[in-house]
Amino acid sequence: MRYADAHFDSKSAHSRTRSDCEAKLFDVITQSHGVTLGAIAQARQQLDRNAWDAVVHLPPAALYVAAAVHLARRTRRRFPRDEKTAAGLATLFASVGIGIVFLVLGHLWHGTVEMIRLGNTHMSYRAERLGWREHSGEVFALAVLLFWCGVLISYGLRPRVRASAAEVDSESCR
Repeated sequence: MRYADAHFDSKSAHSRTRSDCEAKLFDVITQSHGVTLGAIAQARQQLDRNAWDAVVHLPPAALYVAAAVHLARRTRRRFPRDEKTAAGLATLFASVGIGIVFLVLGHLWHGTVEMIRLGNTHMSYRAERLGWREHSGEVFALAVLLFWCGVLISYGLRPRVRASAAEVDSESCR
């Protein structure tokens, strides 16, 4: 694929090269493993691109949670409850920003893991099948929603300021 990408400008020549490479690969697989071309084709159709893969999904998720908790705490500390508009706008901008960063880093991480697994940095058309490409909108929306939930929870868990002992005594004397 690397050779074809470097030497052929037309998609048809690239497609032919890819088909030739796949034919040679599948021939070796049929001979080495005693399977038919039909079985190989069927297995390729059943590839589950959306399967849970801890190596791919956990590191970006852990990084997202750490960053989201940090930003939610900073937002809560910076904007008291009476500054609802400012807190809402800050939360909106932070949630969109962290959602975009999470999505991009997730794609990059998955590509990196796949290159390490393959032992080859040339991804070619395989890059289109990686990560959450088919679900980018949903992943982004979930990241934004989770951030909003974190901020709202942090405001709800924020300890209320207690009255001082002097204020309590003056209230009881009235």
